[in-house]
Amino acid sequence: MSYSFFLFTKLHEVIFGISDEPYDLQYDDMVDLYGIYDASEFNRSDYDEYRCMVNFLRDLKSKQ
Repeated sequence: MSYSFFLFTKLHEVIFGISDEPYDLQYDDMVDLYGIYDASEFNRSDYDEYRCMVNFLRDLKSKQ
């Protein structure tokens, strides 16, 4: 696991709360979501990695 993926999952917990889904399902969801983030315009901004991830996750939450 890369530090970037670890950071992404931890920020997801902070922004969305801790999930009660089984860990294997959470992992699959995070892998998919991280892939979407990685290919998104949020990952190509002038901000540092932390801020890019936070912006992506907040944008995602605002659309729910």
